[in-house]
Amino acid sequence: MKKRTIEYKIADVVLILGFAFLLSILGFAIAEAKDNLRFYNKLADDLSIVEVCDSKKLTGEMLRNRNGHIIIEKTIGKVTNDDLDGRILNYISRDYDYISYKNVEGAKKGDIILTYSIYNPDTDYEDDIIARYDYIIDRAQ
Repeated sequence: MKKRTIEYKIADVVLILGFAFLLSILGFAIAEAKDNLRFYNKLADDLSIVEVCDSKKLTGEMLRNRNGHIIIEKTIGKVTNDDLDGRILNYISRDYDYISYKNVEGAKKGDIILTYSIYNPDTDYEDDIIARYDYIIDRAQ
């Protein structure tokens, strides 16, 4: 009976050593994957393909020459009437200060709205917005 107990203990030790070996290999693989992830994150950041740009700094020239880059325009505006027309507060030019808030649920005259507009990276058209997100950040009193 003692001989059989020793055999099981040796088998247990071999199993534990094998498991420890596998864990160490897995640990190296995880460390390598983390290093690769850091590398790829840095590479993605260095590509500079996504840019968030304040309305007052975004020019037509930038939009016409985005060449596959994703430009996200950050606009702050105010609802100016009950028809939900608005005026951009951080405009680059008085000629480009109009914005409509007709599709902003719950918006009303006097509200301040933060808008993120994502321009289509597949074209260089100035008005090719593929997504728009509006957030009411201050309510009229």
